[in-house]
Amino acid sequence: MPECPNCGEVYGSKDVYSGKCPGCGIMLGPDMDLRGDDIYTTLSKGWRILTENFKEMMIFEAIPLTITIVFLLLYIFSFEMFSSLDGAEAFKGLVILMMVLFPGMIMLTIIQLLFSGGFVGMAKEAYETGVTQAKTGFSVIKKYPLMIVATGFIVQVLISFGLCLCIIPGILFCYWWLFALPAVVIEGKGVSEALDTSKNFATNNSTFLFTVAIFIVISVGAIISMLISVGLTFPYGGVTEPPSIYNVPYLVRTIISSFLSALLGIYFILCVSVHYMRGRTTEVTWDGRIPAPPVPMNWSRLPDEKEWDYEERS
Repeated sequence: MPECPNCGEVYGSKDVYSGKCPGCGIMLGPDMDLRGDDIYTTLSKGWRILTENFKEMMIFEAIPLTITIVFLLLYIFSFEMFSSLDGAEAFKGLVILMMVLFPGMIMLTIIQLLFSGGFVGMAKEAYETGVTQAKTGFSVIKKYPLMIVATGFIVQVLISFGLCLCIIPGILFCYWWLFALPAVVIEGKGVSEALDTSKNFATNNSTFLFTVAIFIVISVGAIISMLISVGLTFPYGGVTEPPSIYNVPYLVRTIISSFLSALLGIYFILCVSVHYMRGRTTEVTWDGRIPAPPVPMNWSRLPDEKEWDYEERS
């Protein structure tokens, strides 16, 4: 069910949409500016969506997580096999390795982008109804495959190019286009329109505070996940022994790290989607339709008439 971003009041189809929260009376509508103290509400909402729909999230994540782990194991095996070669054979092996891994990295990136879009769709459904299913994510992938991949690739290329230009432009691009994927999935926008919408949203809402907060949370989570994976495998040589497919503790550490990284990635996408929905389309009815914002009325009494008249401002 939809929630008021100010007081958290929950209401749905039984309430008449009047443009005001039934709990606190705040005016609601598209592009509503979020206050800084709403950041905690956004982060906690993303966490609730993840924990309350954990099973469905993991079912949906099983495919990209498995492919990622297989790709990492293939990389370890290939590196271990070709590192034992010398001279011309080592160079030939390196060329073969790059020819195999580069297309694999492209395919892995495409898969991760598609499933990221799927998680945005699942976040939208959970935000509206409280629950979501893995089939929702697959439906999003089926509906917007080209838009998701194209938007994701363009954003990644622009951010990478910006990082090469003294880092700061890359950070700025990341801030501008953080919400491009939610704009595609939630509102069905095209690539260029999604980029423009994301940039406008970032500059018109409290996105700076949210961006700082979410990156701090993800950074702390990454450190904790690293400590967990290292702590569980360090006594068994998972860190001190060289990487190898025959080093079982290292393989276990790789799998644990991949799983925890996937959880952090899912939480990041959920929070970004929730923040975008709270700022762009605060009110979503129970059947998924986004109602139009309330029409402001300017009431005034005409000097020569007894009846009331009004003007509607669209």
